[in-house]
Amino acid sequence: SSPMPLKDRIIIITGASSGIGEATALKLSSLGANVAVLARRKEKLEDLASRIDKAGSGKALAVCADVTSVESMRMAVAQACEYFKGSVWGLVNCAGVMHYQKVSDLDVESWNQQLDTNCRGVL
Repeated sequence: SSPMPLKDRIIIITGASSGIGEATALKLSSLGANVAVLARRKEKLEDLASRIDKAGSGKALAVCADVTSVESMRMAVAQACEYFKGSVWGLVNCAGVMHYQKVSDLDVESWNQQLDTNCRGVL
C-alpha cells in the first residue's frame, strides 16, 4: 500500500481545536490528507494548521465555524473546496459539548446547546 494513502484527499474535521479532533487532524494529514480543521476557537485552529503545514505531508486550512449553524457549515465546506481545489472526500465529526451537572440542574438552553452540537451538528 502507498505510504500516503490519503494524498490530496480533502477531509473536514469538526471540533479540531483540541482533543480527539486535533489528534485526528494530525494523523490524517500525516497520511497525506488535506484537512480543513473547524472549531469555534480560531487561535487554536491557526496554531494547529501551522503545525500541520510545517510537517510537510498534507496541508491544512483553519476555518472558524459552528456546527449548530447550517449556514456556517455550508460556508466552511465551500471554503475548503475552494482552498484545496476539489471536493470533500471525508468528514470527521469531533465537535461536542458536555455540561458537567446533574440532569435536574440543567436548564433548557443547556440541553438545547448539547443536543444541537452533539446530535444535530453531525447531520
